[in-house]
Amino acid sequence: MDRRFIQLFKILAKKSDYIKSEDLCVQLEIRPRTLREDIRKYKDTIEKKAGAKIESKPNAGYYLHVLNEDLYNQFVKSLLQEESSNQYLIPVHQEERINYIIRYFLAHTNYVKIADLADEIYVSRSTLNADIKEVKERLSYFHLELAGKAGYGLKIKGKEKDIRSCISQYFYHFDDYDQHYIQGIDVSSEYIDQDAFEFIKKVLYEAILKHEFKLTDFGFQNLSIHILIAINRIMGKTYVDEFFHQTQQFQDRPEMIIANEIAVELNNYFGITIPSSEIHYIAIHLMGKQALKMNNANIVMEQTTMDLIDAILEETKQVFHIDLTSDLELYSMIAVHIQPMLNRLHYGLKITNPLTEQIKKDNPIAFEIAILAGKVVSKQINATVDESELGYLALHFALALERLNKPEQKNIIIVCASGAGSSQILLYKVKSKFKDYLNKVLVTQAYELSHIDQSQYDFILSTIPLPFKTDIPVIQVQYFLGNEDIENLEKILIKNNEDYDFIRRCFRPEYFFTHVDVKDKQEAITFLCEKIKEQRPLPSNFYQLVMEREAVSPTEFGNKIALPHPIKTVMDETFVAVAILDKPIRWEKQMVKFVFLLCIKSNSDEALTVFNEVLSSLVLNRERMAELERHPDYSTLQNYIHSLSKEKEELLTDSIFQ
Repeated sequence: MDRRFIQLFKILAKKSDYIKSEDLCVQLEIRPRTLREDIRKYKDTIEKKAGAKIESKPNAGYYLHVLNEDLYNQFVKSLLQEESSNQYLIPVHQEERINYIIRYFLAHTNYVKIADLADEIYVSRSTLNADIKEVKERLSYFHLELAGKAGYGLKIKGKEKDIRSCISQYFYHFDDYDQHYIQGIDVSSEYIDQDAFEFIKKVLYEAILKHEFKLTDFGFQNLSIHILIAINRIMGKTYVDEFFHQTQQFQDRPEMIIANEIAVELNNYFGITIPSSEIHYIAIHLMGKQALKMNNANIVMEQTTMDLIDAILEETKQVFHIDLTSDLELYSMIAVHIQPMLNRLHYGLKITNPLTEQIKKDNPIAFEIAILAGKVVSKQINATVDESELGYLALHFALALERLNKPEQKNIIIVCASGAGSSQILLYKVKSKFKDYLNKVLVTQAYELSHIDQSQYDFILSTIPLPFKTDIPVIQVQYFLGNEDIENLEKILIKNNEDYDFIRRCFRPEYFFTHVDVKDKQEAITFLCEKIKEQRPLPSNFYQLVMEREAVSPTEFGNKIALPHPIKTVMDETFVAVAILDKPIRWEKQMVKFVFLLCIKSNSDEALTVFNEVLSSLVLNRERMAELERHPDYSTLQNYIHSLSKEKEELLTDSIFQ
């Protein structure tokens, strides 16, 4: 099975519905004609060996229909095992080559000659040199370098702990594109000695259970993998460096006690002697992966941690105009999360977050706040907070934003003089139209009002004029609640200050560019910056701030869209510059055709509107973006933005009046 077949099958298998041919072509980096030829070529293999059939439908695309579940499951397992275990599957695309080359160097402790590697993967020296440049950049994330020696070639150099983090990422962890889960089938990596791995997990589980030491599911899995890697490296006579001098204080920590007990079991099982530096290594991983309990009286937050959280929430308030300082649940959750995170950063430990891309797409504002939090942390402890850490932080901010955006609920009194039947009709109408905005509703008679503690309510809804003074406002309505009554109630109950025309004003013809020919994201961003400068001055460091934001986490969000923006707001007005590319470019991992450069006004809350509206509407609407791809002109975008505003307004109206 060739690599392109495996890619095609994986893409189809992960989709629960039809996928358009143009989307398949973009992901496979092939032309429509090549796709049709491939599907014809692979048709028999899929039907006979996979127990499935590729169905096609005009204007819908292709769909993998499973006919024989047992045969399909067996085929998927063998396919993914072959892909993960066999290095002879020669990579075709650049992303695959880069991952292959990194694994190749990690697997070779001696120098590797470029000519030999080029022959190995059937590429030219010039192509390989371009790939090596990207490989060096990715290795730098782990503080590793690809060092050369004249006449010998290249090899990976760096600290042992960093090499192990890299091995963990490239041999044992997989992103969404290479995930080991297709339609619920779990296929374990062939790189893992399953018997050894199961024993390690058993020993780890028994040790933490004995000492009531809690780990997250991800933490347990990752630590098990790190111990397995450590065992393999120790057997190869490669040891991790000492992190610090052994002190009695550290020796008495529960993490060290657990690590020592684990080491005894591992020594007996594998017939090795684990040195003290490696035991410390396990203890440090335990410190970095502990899931702290909220009600654990033994956990005391250090003042520096509390000060750090205060600084994060204050910075969020200043930059995004979102006040989360009174959210005690957020404060507690970040406090519980940040202490193990600080341990990881202190010892240079990397974690893997398989949810990062989905978190970025589903919670864009929360992720931006997490990036801001990462900057605050970096300033205070002089360590870079990577994208995986930011993803976990963003989840806490996403929940806080949900709590913050929950509609404010009112307590009201309903007075209806027409009798119990009329009162119930009015009560039903009010509740059905404003249920999300009401907490407590009391139905009573006018004469009973003087005996009710009105301070517990916000206003009175009455079908008759009240002949006496009340402690709270009175709104007179008809018992059947007419349109005018509903409009008045809407103004009181629903704080809707959002300007739906604002998003339309952000898109202007002078900042809209088509048929743009660039080869990478740097060129795309440079192009837009230069075009903006032709219309108005830009801050001198604008491009650098955009690239600084990209360095933290690429702004590719799916649907062929990238949304670059400065890492902090520096503009005196808000607008969006748009570039529609002639040919899609690889941004980081995804192909991008539409580039929306967000220029957001400083000291305003306009960032929220721009991110929410542009991201949620453009990224998630494939039909609209396909239309823009077919008709790449400003009027198409203008019509879309106009309809978007109308849809939002109608949605709000429908939620209230139906």
